[in-house]
Amino acid sequence: MGSPDNLLLAACEALVAMRRGQVVPALQHLGARGLTDNPRALAALLAEVEAELFRRFGPHTDGTPPRADDVPLPDRLRRASARRLLALGIARLERNDAPAAWPLLLLAAEKNPSLPEVFAYLGFAAHDLGRYELALDCLARVGSWSNILDAIHLHRGAALYKLARFTEALDALRAADAADAQGNFAAWTQLYTARTLVALGRTTEARPHLRKLIELEGDLAIARLRRARELLGLATPDSAPDGYEVIEDTRAVLVVKPAYIEAVRNRPPAQPPPAECPPPPPPAGRAPMQRFALPDGAALVRQCRRGGLLGHILGDKHLDGHRFLRELALSDALRRRGIPTPEVIAGTRREVLPGIYRAEIITREIPGALDLAAALRSLPAPPATQGRKDDLLAATAKLIRQLHDAGLFHPDLNARNILICPDGSAMIIDLDRAELHDELPFRARAANLARLYRSLHKLRLAPEPVTDADWLALLAAYAGDDDALRARTDALMSACRRQLRRHQLWWHLTSKDR
Repeated sequence: MGSPDNLLLAACEALVAMRRGQVVPALQHLGARGLTDNPRALAALLAEVEAELFRRFGPHTDGTPPRADDVPLPDRLRRASARRLLALGIARLERNDAPAAWPLLLLAAEKNPSLPEVFAYLGFAAHDLGRYELALDCLARVGSWSNILDAIHLHRGAALYKLARFTEALDALRAADAADAQGNFAAWTQLYTARTLVALGRTTEARPHLRKLIELEGDLAIARLRRARELLGLATPDSAPDGYEVIEDTRAVLVVKPAYIEAVRNRPPAQPPPAECPPPPPPAGRAPMQRFALPDGAALVRQCRRGGLLGHILGDKHLDGHRFLRELALSDALRRRGIPTPEVIAGTRREVLPGIYRAEIITREIPGALDLAAALRSLPAPPATQGRKDDLLAATAKLIRQLHDAGLFHPDLNARNILICPDGSAMIIDLDRAELHDELPFRARAANLARLYRSLHKLRLAPEPVTDADWLALLAAYAGDDDALRARTDALMSACRRQLRRHQLWWHLTSKDR
């Protein structure tokens, strides 16, 4: 972490870059350097970040609202009084469980529509469930005598903001500020007021509100910056990313895009091939994967297997029940950054024994794609070989440079984890154990490139067809117009050769087939 003066200077540099439209690289650089604690600088940064989020996503940057399933209440609750149902519904809302609160409050309103505050809390629940028009209808039925006018105006303003009715939202939020004598909702009111001003193109006016937010509740401001980093693909969330639904069973978890719930649930069970008639290896040269139809294409199912010594013992089982979710979240983050990787449709996890899990990652199939190893093995006969090989290695270099500039370290960057698409572009696959950093140092870049170089030799794809001259050309393409990287091309080549010699000795000592 740098000194306060250095952090303030980094914040000012980031602010200049953001005002030139370079919000993502500036935010990535700040993540590596650290954030200043200067409220004025933080407020200015947050205003630019909020403006970028609004340009990209509109008012919907708070995550996908939870879904309230139409599950009938048990008889004992249906027989409860309206006051009892209201109290239970409020308790659920206070625990941020709007789906559980919704049927309780709905039944309370049906039993006694004149019950004080019942429509206020019903409106709060509707807002939390993303039913913004319904929230406004419910809140409109609350009288001006209510004791919670501050919360009512705040939720009304937030709902209007979500519906892109920004001028009305600003009026409601000002009313919330005026009604909130105790400051119970001051931080949230300041945040939504700032976001509404940004939406109206009045970013400069938003800064004082964000500065007040930082002074009232700095954690909420930092949470907004963390949220921005996730939406912009600079960080991975701790839970399922936006756009995925979590469906939990007794011992199983399914994280899936809503459009594919039925396709994933109804996919045919994997059929092991008969022992006397094993299938031929797939075109991509990877382990066989189950394939099933989607409404708009096809999907492939990959078993999550672990490597190393434990891999020989556990096979496709894991001790870490969240590993599949990290891979899914990382894939989503990379796609948000424009890094080419196949779309992850779903991830599943099942507990096979207490504390032992089996997981799968389901990705969209890329028709006609081959991994780099298979593509190199299918090179045409001379003289056409060199041109096609140059194209493959150039696409590979471009992909790796994108990964490294995004801060991704792929610990298993080998020729089978790079996918070559029919149009000649390259994609990264199998992100298990990959890590996303704000900046990737030269040593990590060199180690990653050396890993790929080593895999080409282990798979007998080097020194033929990939010669050292070809590899030097790949390193030059990787460096591109970056003077610092171009000056260290020889160092990269030396690191690759050094790593190869070390592993060749190990292969010889262990008598492993390369």
